[in-house]
Amino acid sequence: VEKATTRAVAALADGRIVIAGTFDPSSLAQMCAIRRFKSNGDNDYDFGEGTAALGTAFVEFGDPLARNEALGVFAGAANTILVVGVAETMNSPGHRPAMARLLANGQLDPSFGVGGRQIIQNQPFGPSARTLFNSVAMAPDGKILMAGYCDDCSGGSGDDFVAVRLNPNGT
Repeated sequence: VEKATTRAVAALADGRIVIAGTFDPSSLAQMCAIRRFKSNGDNDYDFGEGTAALGTAFVEFGDPLARNEALGVFAGAANTILVVGVAETMNSPGHRPAMARLLANGQLDPSFGVGGRQIIQNQPFGPSARTLFNSVAMAPDGKILMAGYCDDCSGGSGDDFVAVRLNPNGT
């Protein structure tokens, strides 16, 4: 059974609208789905994978047979789109914070991270911490700001706030 969930929305400078969330084509995998609409609300077929996808770009942060979920979206310069979320990996911890940058046509930006994606591999709070980012913004200097929460970051049982700043290229 296919299902889709929307988690975030952003307005581009030209009036188009972007939503981001998760598309679950089967019980085995989830992928990030980013859909763009024209300013009048119609699907924007010039974005993503073409008319068959109704103006949708699909992104896998990590393992294509695992959970890849978009939790936040930001409209960047030149109609680029920053997406933050979670990538499931086979390593501990099993969930890692991740992000991607899409070009105006919905394709991954090859100048960002590794092939348009960036998975935060080093968790500064220890191997049992689970960090998730659910919002993203851009600082005036072009650096990327991500915020979310970290479960078990301070050795306790509660969630903690967490924020990270990356360079414009995702490093």
